[in-house]
Amino acid sequence: MNSSKIGIIGFGRAGRLLFQIFKKTPICFDVKREQVPDEHYSDFRSLISDSSVIFIAVPDDKISVISREIAESGIRLEKKIFIHLSGANPSAILSSIKEKRGGILALHPALSIVDIDWIIKNLKKFIWTVEGKKSEKEKIRNLFRKYSVKVFPISGKDKGVYHLGCVFLSNIPVFNPVFGSKLLRETGLAENVVRKLGRGLILSVEHNLRKFPHKNIITGPLIREDVNTLKKHFEILKNKEEMIAWYLIKCKTIAEKYNLKKVMYFLKEYS
Repeated sequence: MNSSKIGIIGFGRAGRLLFQIFKKTPICFDVKREQVPDEHYSDFRSLISDSSVIFIAVPDDKISVISREIAESGIRLEKKIFIHLSGANPSAILSSIKEKRGGILALHPALSIVDIDWIIKNLKKFIWTVEGKKSEKEKIRNLFRKYSVKVFPISGKDKGVYHLGCVFLSNIPVFNPVFGSKLLRETGLAENVVRKLGRGLILSVEHNLRKFPHKNIITGPLIREDVNTLKKHFEILKNKEEMIAWYLIKCKTIAEKYNLKKVMYFLKEYS
């Protein structure tokens, strides 16, 4: 895919990972939201106008807000592809962009993003998934292939199960590779993809534990207090007694340990 410029909205862990992958490609950022390298500053409208591929690397609860801002910007969105990085949400969360004829996708790196330099050196060991329109999926898969990133398609209806499987394989407080692998197989992903995806997630967790033994390396919706995603997880698990019992007690333990008030309130209401 011949991209004149890649835009990145958000500069957290996922945004910084994208920056490192595409750093030899012209990139611009939305400076209103995040602190980024000086030479890549851009205002929001310029980012949308100048970029042909725009990544929305913000927390899950802000994706639809950004989508509406883009749709209401008055900028022509045809021939542009907008990609959010949530593992839990389908591309349809960007529906306001689609209504303005912009292309939409959901892309997810199946790994624990902590040590970005190490991830860049080991990109071939990990799998990413993409969901959306077939023609646009292929464009993005071809783009990432140039950077040694393997991207596999997944169905939008399976995103919730897929994300929960990844959480069980990468989120240290609830880590359970047996549950994670079972859920990933429910998505219909090929067995070789499930195995490689699982190995990549566990590899990144092992590396983080070895290199950062004294740092808080917990990732995922629990520590972010992303209650909407937790609600989706519990809905998926409602008929899986063993899994839901495990997940509930682990969530309660971490919520109490880190004083996650939103999570504690949700779990109290849920129980």
